Amino acid sequence: MKNIENKEYHALLGLTKQERNDIIIIYETMRNRK
Repeated sequence: MKNIENKEYHALLGLTKQERNDIIIIYETMRNRK
């Protein structure tokens, strides 16, 4: 499980700032819908 998380983390590091911001906004929006 940790391995998968690390891969996702490194994938995030490879994104541009704009792409990362978009993902964070989407994540926050989905989390707030609960």
